[in-house]
Amino acid sequence: MVFAAEKLRANPLLENPTVVIGVDRIDLDIQITGTFMATEVANVVTTDNRDELQSLLSSGVRKIIITTIHKFAEANGVLNDGSNIIVMVDEAHRTQKGDLGRQMREALLNFLGKSKILKHLGWWNE
Repeated sequence: MVFAAEKLRANPLLENPTVVIGVDRIDLDIQITGTFMATEVANVVTTDNRDELQSLLSSGVRKIIITTIHKFAEANGVLNDGSNIIVMVDEAHRTQKGDLGRQMREALLNFLGKSKILKHLGWWNE
């Protein structure tokens, strides 16, 4: 995750994207935050609550945001409609087909998933 997030943020074709790292458990949130901090990655922020996550996304901050997927619950509509947001979900795949996944996609209207990123970089052919 650290390597991928840094590579994505450094790629000039992606124009300094916001990278959201989503996990489904607090222990994973603590673990991945510790990993990012131990490697001294620049521009990493964590979220303590839903309001903080919504504020970061609404303001269009260009950083790596580490959060739990559950903080997208009860999001107040679209938080960011920019196309320069990459969401990486770590061990939270079970949340992506239900309400939490839907709420995240609704909050980040144009976020980039794997296939969109690879197409954008010219690395994906259908």
